[in-house]
Amino acid sequence: MLDWLAETNAKMREGLLVAYKPWNKEPDIIHRLVVVLAELSGRDTEILAKIRKELEVKCKHPKKFRDIDPKSRSYCVCCNQYL
Repeated sequence: MLDWLAETNAKMREGLLVAYKPWNKEPDIIHRLVVVLAELSGRDTEILAKIRKELEVKCKHPKKFRDIDPKSRSYCVCCNQYL
């Protein structure tokens, strides 16, 4: 889901910055608004990438080392990381 959001956001940003579109031909207020929207879209893409990196499971141990804590959350017995 995060990958899809990041891809869609990147495509929207690229579409906003296309040079031959009418809103990018003259440096008026609409052009400035498009530039600001593109910058915000770029930041959103970076934030989504950081969130995805945090959500990735870094445990490489086999499934036989997994257990469930009293709150029904799965975790690795070896590295004590929640999965």
